[in-house]
Amino acid sequence: MDDDGGGAGIEREWEAPELGGGPLVPGVDYEGAWLEARAAAEALNAVLLEHGVTRALMRAQAGWAQDGSGVVHLEGTPLGARKLGAALERMTKCRR
Repeated sequence: MDDDGGGAGIEREWEAPELGGGPLVPGVDYEGAWLEARAAAEALNAVLLEHGVTRALMRAQAGWAQDGSGVVHLEGTPLGARKLGAALERMTKCRR
């Protein structure tokens, strides 16, 4: 990471491939669940992109819960939420 004061190389939280979680409790294995959550987040991001929802609009990120379970956070802009909603609506109409 760059430390020149200009912000170059600093990864913003929404750009990171994963988020943290709660405090780490000694003796709890977070890695396996986090890896599973990261794979799920990456797969979801790929599907979002296929439906025209870019990472700037919405993205899934992996994290963990205090109990060691993996979690996937979905965060986005209002436009991203509308685009995701429209994609889900189209999929629902196709199933009818």
